[in-house]
Amino acid sequence: MAKYDYTTPEEILERIKVKKREGYFVNPINDKKFLAQWYENVMKDTKKAKEIYDEIREDLEKPFIKLQKEELAIAKFLREQQDKNTGSWVKQPTRFHQELERARHIISTLTKYNLKPKYPLKFIDKVNSGKKLKVYFISLLFDPTISHDDELNLGFVTLKSFYDQKLHKFSKDWLSTYYECINLWQDPKTGYWGPWIKKGNKIKKLPELSITFHILELFYDSETLALRNKKYYPNHKKKIIETTWKIQNKNYGYGWLERGHWSTHHNFDVAYIFVLMFDIMNQNEKNRVRRLFNKFLEWCIGKCQQKNGGFIGVKPETKEANYFETRRALSLLEKIGYFDEVVRKRIWKGVKLGINNYRVYEGDIPDNPWDTKRLNEIVYIKSTNNPDPIETREKIRNFLETCKAHKDSDSLRIKKRMFFDEFQKSHYKIVNALPKVKKGQILVAVDRYGGIIWKKGNGALSKK
Repeated sequence: MAKYDYTTPEEILERIKVKKREGYFVNPINDKKFLAQWYENVMKDTKKAKEIYDEIREDLEKPFIKLQKEELAIAKFLREQQDKNTGSWVKQPTRFHQELERARHIISTLTKYNLKPKYPLKFIDKVNSGKKLKVYFISLLFDPTISHDDELNLGFVTLKSFYDQKLHKFSKDWLSTYYECINLWQDPKTGYWGPWIKKGNKIKKLPELSITFHILELFYDSETLALRNKKYYPNHKKKIIETTWKIQNKNYGYGWLERGHWSTHHNFDVAYIFVLMFDIMNQNEKNRVRRLFNKFLEWCIGKCQQKNGGFIGVKPETKEANYFETRRALSLLEKIGYFDEVVRKRIWKGVKLGINNYRVYEGDIPDNPWDTKRLNEIVYIKSTNNPDPIETREKIRNFLETCKAHKDSDSLRIKKRMFFDEFQKSHYKIVNALPKVKKGQILVAVDRYGGIIWKKGNGALSKK
């Protein structure tokens, strides 16, 4: 569900969902929906929003373009939708961040098939030099008349990916100016980033969780967790940690909660922030984060995952597992160390977690934990609410296979991260009695995060 979908008439949301499920091209009508939401929620112009919603109702009665089922054909179709004059994929006036987000997703799909945009991305020209970038940034940050948090978060922050991927021509001073703006934007009192609003004669700097998470992503590599460029690093790290804890009982965007409840989306942001800041924490702070991650794991697996393997995000309106909440849950599980070995080593190395379950391999342990070709059994000898990550991964893969409509760039990244194509399911058994280890077999003790505690084979016992 998009950020403001809960404010959109339910019958419009449902009719758009039906069109998408039936394989129709819904980007143009979604663009109108986003514009109506902006007028209603940001500009507080309900009259203009109602006019656009009435237009949408009329559009829904008109014929839609049916997408072909083949992914390459869809990519070629999307390429043809680009506007010749602007290079944008958005067909009516909208916010800059929506143009950037749409372009980012479509270009990612094109890249999979070695396709490039048909036309230059001229709509980015207004920010392609250091000078123009700063003018754009200042116009957002120092305008207290309306909230620019979406434009800052999804617009200004997203721009960096276009620079990194060389999708457009930028001036030589662009990158240094970009980080200059980032540093100007950060509030030294909280360490956070967010919109600035005018209160009386003073400027109040709001600590926004999502914006802060997205900006920290600019500094660090998502796979290695190392700085992308040693010249550029975040300031006020201790304040970031302190503020993240302070806002835990507040609602999003200035807290962890989604209308009073945890959600996979915001918990992921929180977890990622703590993972990136973990190295500068003292032992008490690290242990506090570990206790939180244990709660996240139990909540995510125990409450959010459904019998079909998919997840709900525990938002009030989420009744059934769906693709988007499952994608967010998977990301959360990665960032607490359940699916990600780099994070597991950073957070859980040297911590005695105890045995959660066992695995029996035919031959030695594979280099990639998702390679189950030689896995004979997963063994649970006591009741546990934490299944082996291999089992959870398999349930998620099976659920995502049912989500045929989603062939977007995020879906492709999930398949790559989780090695879904390389390592298909093998026929291991799930049993509740510890077997006798036969010749050539390896018995492995595993903790709740999938970390190997010890392995035993042919009478030998060793630490992994």
